[in-house]
Amino acid sequence: MYLSLGISLVSFILRWYGNDLVLPAGTAFAANGLNLLFKVLFIWLSARRRRNYARWVLLLVFVLSTEKYVRDLLPYWRSHGLDSLSLGLTVQILLELVAFIFIFTGNARDWFKQPKLGVNSTEQSASP
Repeated sequence: MYLSLGISLVSFILRWYGNDLVLPAGTAFAANGLNLLFKVLFIWLSARRRRNYARWVLLLVFVLSTEKYVRDLLPYWRSHGLDSLSLGLTVQILLELVAFIFIFTGNARDWFKQPKLGVNSTEQSASP
């Protein structure tokens, strides 16, 4: 997920440098900064604090944004071909997809199930 964010940041800088931003520069910087801050916070909440809702929020944002990216990316490919910007966005989407596969399958399911606070397994077995 963090690698995907890094690619997103590099892609944003390339678009800014190439004057390919849709929004004015100040608005684009603010929006990209808030997006990165939001994603870093929710990645941290899911990875370090085991907050199950954080991974679902990230998945929802991924699905909604990917749908928009794909809608915008297909005409861009037709007109510009496969360049570094579209390749970066494609790699970013694939990395996020792989990350979501990892956090929703296998041992991740058990890891997100938090133990009850104040009760360990020996106290549970000893109680009547």
